[in-house]
Amino acid sequence: MYFSATVFTTVAFGDIVAKSQVARLIVTFQMMLDLVIIGIVVRGVVSAIKVGRQRPATSGAPAPGAEPAGNNAAGPGVPSSDR
Repeated sequence: MYFSATVFTTVAFGDIVAKSQVARLIVTFQMMLDLVIIGIVVRGVVSAIKVGRQRPATSGAPAPGAEPAGNNAAGPGVPSSDR
């Protein structure tokens, strides 16, 4: 199990290895938990990108038919039909 988890999580075999069965069990659990955490983070990033792509773009330009900002000679809150 330790060998499979080490290869699957691409941790590889280095100079520092777990020697006892208990240590291997703990390290295996940690490697699997790390994969779950990475998956959750990637899912959050992908979700944020999807939400950002679904939002309409705001270029700062007024909507078609809308008056430009700062062109309200009657003052704020006064409809353009009352001018």
